[in-house]
Amino acid sequence: MVMKITHEELNILVKQLFTKQTSLMCYGTFGIGKSFVVRDSAIELAQKHNREFVEWAKITREKKLEVYTNPEKYFVMVDVRLSEYGSEDLKGIPKLDSSDYLDWKISLWELLLQKENSMGILFLDEFNLASPMVLSASYKILNDRTIGEGKITDDWAIIGAGNLASDKAFTFDLPLPLRDRCCECELQSADSESFTEYMVKKGFMKEIIAFINAHSSVMREVASGDSKIKNTTTRGWERLNNLIKDRTNIDREFELLSHTAIGEGIASDFVAFCKIQKKLNIEEYIKNPQKILEIQGDEALSLKYFLITCVADQYKDKKLDFKKVMEISSVFDTEEKPEYVTLLWQLCISYNEKQFREDVMGCGDKEEKLISKYGKYLF
Repeated sequence: MVMKITHEELNILVKQLFTKQTSLMCYGTFGIGKSFVVRDSAIELAQKHNREFVEWAKITREKKLEVYTNPEKYFVMVDVRLSEYGSEDLKGIPKLDSSDYLDWKISLWELLLQKENSMGILFLDEFNLASPMVLSASYKILNDRTIGEGKITDDWAIIGAGNLASDKAFTFDLPLPLRDRCCECELQSADSESFTEYMVKKGFMKEIIAFINAHSSVMREVASGDSKIKNTTTRGWERLNNLIKDRTNIDREFELLSHTAIGEGIASDFVAFCKIQKKLNIEEYIKNPQKILEIQGDEALSLKYFLITCVADQYKDKKLDFKKVMEISSVFDTEEKPEYVTLLWQLCISYNEKQFREDVMGCGDKEEKLISKYGKYLF
């Protein structure tokens, strides 16, 4: 059995294997963030080694030449979609010259992997969508750490990623000898708590964070067998955030972008949720937290989750102090719904863990009882 791991564990694996010259193959269903985790790991490694992080596919030809000329300045993520490659793309094509021996032309990124002082991650995505010939050509990359006819330097991690057979993505079974050339794992879908941390880290809009926490089942909803239904994935939520985060009006364009990004059913609920939160006078509830108890009815859950995200956001921006956060927490505590308080604190920790912990350590007698009751969920 391949070990099933979380996003945090994948991050740890990538960073550990970077120093071991050992390849990793990560399987997982579509849209759960395999490439996002690898990219975040690459950024952390770049910071650790005091290098500028660059994504090879997103920089200009001039910048690529600069990176190749001065590799010691950069940490490079080379994202290769193997499903688009032929075996000759990895091996190269013969040079047509008058030499007495055969030499090969290969891509600039392949030369970069062989260059002294270069450093980065080679991410071989869509691995099991590649043809059997390409998979065969990949053997020596994973095991021998050679590409073309040159050796990949020690400061490169090699990470492969592929879909599951159950995704109906027309995958090829990886040959057992190929699988034996690397570590293997299967990335599990994120739970709402870990995805909340990710959304906070990436600066998702408050409405999306609140909606997913109020209705956790919508985080990922995949229709099996019906190709006409738009699937909703964590990647879809990131796409939606990028499309609407700067919009203030919930108009027809807002609805169109939402429906096409995550699917009609869930998008309709999300748009309705965004309209509902417009009814909430946040400052009124922050000024007088006891009014929170007056929020009742079918919309109460959505409104309270949105209020929680707004309070945490204001704490992050230092518009609210710790005492006000605890005052609001005390009101939620009277409702005997620990999920309200734990989400509020989780968000505050995600925004500024150091500050929140310092505030907890310096709290008064009034807050200590609440901390002893809910701290076990977080600390």
